Amino acid sequence: MLDHRPSNGQLRTIEALAKHTLPSSNEESLAAVILGKIPTLGLKKHITELPVEFCELLISVWAKCFDEKYVWTMLLSIVRPIYRYTNALVSFILCFSSSTG
Repeated sequence: MLDHRPSNGQLRTIEALAKHTLPSSNEESLAAVILGKIPTLGLKKHITELPVEFCELLISVWAKCFDEKYVWTMLLSIVRPIYRYTNALVSFILCFSSSTG
């Protein structure tokens, strides 16, 4: 999940997120927010829920960007990759869940 790139030759999504901070927390990059919460994913639910929790984490970061009206500043560089990444994860989850039963 952390190795995702929107396309060849571009930064990994997590690397792109490292270049941005929310106005409410200028000292912590969006990548740091995500990486800081990864260790807690999967603790309260079954490990197979990890991709779902990761999607929820990305969506919550995206929602914070909208809440703080930061999206318009970084729309092309961050929101599209997050959307594509989340969309890819959701597709994977749907495919995985239909193949397991």
